[in-house]
Amino acid sequence: MQLKTLPVPSVIASLDIFPYGNSYKYIGINADIPAYIDEFYLVNGAACDHFGYRDPNEGMKQYLDKAVNLAVRTNQ
Repeated sequence: MQLKTLPVPSVIASLDIFPYGNSYKYIGINADIPAYIDEFYLVNGAACDHFGYRDPNEGMKQYLDKAVNLAVRTNQ
């Protein structure tokens, strides 16, 4: 889904979704907030560690940083 409600596209956004049957349910969006790195890498990593799961974001921060920096420079 793409809504053109702002004059510029969102650069930093994450969807809050959860599995529901054979699909997913959407419960919210966090858009253009600088705290996404803390949420994705610190909180999610700690939650995975606490529950004994592998952190899917481990080792990927450099790639996200590069993509966000490119998106910000491109959409100015």
